[in-house]
This record gives sequence, C-alpha cells and structure tokens, in this order.
Amino acid sequence: MNKTKSGARRDLTAGERASFYCNINVPFSAGTDISDIFIALTRELQQFYPIKKGLLIAREKGSTHFMATASFSREKTRKNLSLRLPSVSSLFEKVAEGGLVYTENCGEFFSGNSFERNLLLDADTRSFVVLPLKHHGEVMGIIGYSSDDATAFAIFEEGLLDDMAGWLAARIAADVSSTQIK
Repeated sequence: MNKTKSGARRDLTAGERASFYCNINVPFSAGTDISDIFIALTRELQQFYPIKKGLLIAREKGSTHFMATASFSREKTRKNLSLRLPSVSSLFEKVAEGGLVYTENCGEFFSGNSFERNLLLDADTRSFVVLPLKHHGEVMGIIGYSSDDATAFAIFEEGLLDDMAGWLAARIAADVSSTQIK
C-alpha cells in the first residue's frame, strides 16, 4: 500500500508508476476481454490501495445506458456480467455526464440508487471512488472501488490513473462493436 512509515498516504514514485503500467499493459493482446483487464488492473492497484470491492461498468452497445460487466471483491470475481444499471437516481450516470472523478470518504453518503449501492458498497465501506473512463471526450465506462479505509482514494482525484483510464476506455470503445458488450 502506498503509505509512509507514519501511515500517511503518499504519491507513487515515478518508478512505481512505470512498474504499475508495465505490469498491467504487458500481458494483454488486442482481443483480451475487458473483464480480464479490469480484474488484473484491480489486483495491481491493491498493491497501493486497500480495495475491498470493485466494479467495471461499460456503455451498452448502441445505447446511452450502462451495464455492470465485471465485479471484484477480496473473496471472488465475476466476469462477463450483463447487468443493465437503472438510470433513476444514479450516481454512475451523474459521473458519466460530468466526466469527473467522484470520491467520498464516508460510505453512508453514497448518493446513488440502492442497486448501485449493493454492487459497490457493503456495511463496512468507509470510502469509495467512481472514475469515468473517457475516450476522445466520451465516457465509455466507469470503474468504481470501495474500501474500509476512509482515505483510500484521495489520490485518485489527482489524476494518477488518467492514462490507465484512457487506455481502458479505448479498449472498451474498441470492444463496443464486438459481442463482448451487448
């Protein structure tokens, strides 16, 4: 985890960032399923952040709607999901419309609908982040993470994952025309 000896959160060094991108980029060919990429990305991020749960959301083919396509928890992962997310009172829709990272240091302040809450949070959640995945200015998907650590995702607001989010969004955009996202 990326903390100092005193427990304070710190930025990744240039070497840690380069290693992170190398570790996540190397094993994937152009045809790799986005669910597999998301799970590998999440496992790599766990070295730096105390991630408890994660969710990959992709834009539905030919639609403005979003679908949960993969989920991650410390206990298990689920790939190739096709859960269409309700747009009523949706935090995920608000993040997609605004195109900005949303972090919260108190899980009880989750402003999305109950379906989203159940997918991303649990009773012990103290913080969460919802990160839009933009490609050529369009939000192609969203990654959400939650943690028991109240300050787990403060650095996400500082653009640490912008390059990775753009890369993953481009992969989703390329996959939208395939059968991976229906």
